[in-house]
Amino acid sequence: MTISLTPAEILDLAKQITSTIQSLTNIDAILDDTRDNLNTVNDLKRRADDAKSASIFLKLFLFSVDGFNIFFSFAIQCDQNLEGFQIFE
Repeated sequence: MTISLTPAEILDLAKQITSTIQSLTNIDAILDDTRDNLNTVNDLKRRADDAKSASIFLKLFLFSVDGFNIFFSFAIQCDQNLEGFQIFE
């Protein structure tokens, strides 16, 4: 990683950051006021992740069911085609 700033520019940036931090007020009140929002967001994310996992499982299940249907259709067709055919006499 390369920093393309001169030492003077880095010091100026550090001063700007310090000044901005010092100008912030009521940080604890802001954090308290938004804590419920964060909990709601985290809960919604968890629910979305659960729904995504469930949809992946459902897709796999439906794919499997489709595969079984194809297999059984083929088996029934084979059985019908071999009806009356005797392997051993």
